[in-house]
This record gives sequence, structure tokens and C-alpha cells, in this order.
Amino acid sequence: MGVINTDEWLKKDGNNLNEICRKLQSYYPEKDHAKIQRELAHFGMYRTYPGVKEDIDRLTDRKEIWEWAQEFLEIYMKKWEGPEIPLFIFPVANKKHLFRKETMRKSGVAYKDKLFLFLPNDIEKKELKAIFVHEYHHVCRMNFSEGKIEENTLMDSMVMEGLAEHAVLAECGEGYLAEWSKKYPDWKTEQMWKEFFQHNLNLKKKDRSHDRLLFGGGRIPALAGYSVGFWLVKNYYHKRKFDVKNSFKIKKISFFP
Repeated sequence: MGVINTDEWLKKDGNNLNEICRKLQSYYPEKDHAKIQRELAHFGMYRTYPGVKEDIDRLTDRKEIWEWAQEFLEIYMKKWEGPEIPLFIFPVANKKHLFRKETMRKSGVAYKDKLFLFLPNDIEKKELKAIFVHEYHHVCRMNFSEGKIEENTLMDSMVMEGLAEHAVLAECGEGYLAEWSKKYPDWKTEQMWKEFFQHNLNLKKKDRSHDRLLFGGGRIPALAGYSVGFWLVKNYYHKRKFDVKNSFKIKKISFFP
């Protein structure tokens, strides 16, 4: 396991997402390549478009990106006693995300047994570290948590995002926090908490309103659930300091007033 040589996949089949996703099928035993492609696109994986070959070439020419990712994986497996999982790197989508009004610069998606990073071709090492820390924190918390991921609630999702970004703050510094973590002033975040979230914490992940609240849309401000989750974790940390390694085991209810 470790970082998979997706640069070789991209050099050979980067224009053929069907073939790329067929290579991923062994990591998704219950999904076909079309379903895998839709799922990863939802989280920011590139799609084919005019000029995609040039963007892929610029990314794969930077072999150091795969080397950095392997370095970070080895460091945090040891530091956090986290699992060894396969890590896949692909270009980030150049289109706006389904739930986000702005174009993403980088993204990722974490599972209990694998991790994907969707990156621009000009990413620098510290920026890569920040997205890795955020997503690998998810992997670790999922592995320390009991229960099935699909049974998670909005409460689980908000705490997971807030804790992962707190890990970025601790490991990379304030300058590498995601824009959504500082998008709203505290008074606005508290207002969103009271208006949209405090009475919806038990919404299941499969409920359509879960993603609407987490990502924003309609009356819900963009990435409101992420922002409120970080605000809750920040408030908890000010009262009860904790280190990142211990954060995997803190019960979700602890963060809510």
C-alpha cells in the first residue's frame, strides 16, 4: 500500500476516465467503474475537457508530489499511529463543485481504508501537507470510531471537518487553513449555528438535507457546516486543550454547547 503510482496511470490513460476508474474497482468491491467515477467527481476529481492532457502532463512531470505524499503518510502513520492505506493522487476538477460556488484549488476524499487527493499542478509542499493532514485525520478518526460511516449524522460530519482543520492549524500553521475556516466572523458563525444547525444535528448522512447544510445552498451560506464545525472545535479547544493524536477519541457530543 502507500502512495499508488497514479502518475503512471495518468500518463497512459489520463484521457480515459473509464479506464482510470476500472483500475480503482479492486478498492471498491461493491461499485462499478461508472459509480466510482461519479462519486469521485462529486468530491473534486478532474473530468476530461479540452486541454486536460496538458494539465495532466504538468502534474505527472512533478514526481516530487508523489514523493512528498509518501513522506507525509509515513510521518503521520507513526506520529498518529494511523493505518497504512492506499493513497491516490489525481488532478483537481477545473469546474465549480456541485455544492460550492467557487472553483476548488485542491480537494480530497477520505475513506476508512483509502484516501484520494485532487491537486493542481502548481501545488507546493506545505500546501500539500495541509490537505494531506486534513484528509488523513479523517481516515484516523474513522478508524478510531465505532459504527458504520453511512450511519453518521450531521453532528458527526461537522465535528470531523472541524477537528481535521484544527489538525491543519496545529501541524501547518494558521496560514494554511482553508478559506472556509475563516470565511465568517464569530458572530455570523454563531448565528448560523442557532438558525440552521442546533436543531438538525441528528440528520443522517443519507438525508438530502445533510449535504445541503454541510456544504451550503439556497438560504444556507456556502460551507456553513464546515465553518460551524471548526468554530465549535475552536471553542472547545480554548476551554480544554488537546493534542491532535487524542482528538480521534473525543466523543462528538463534547463539542456541542
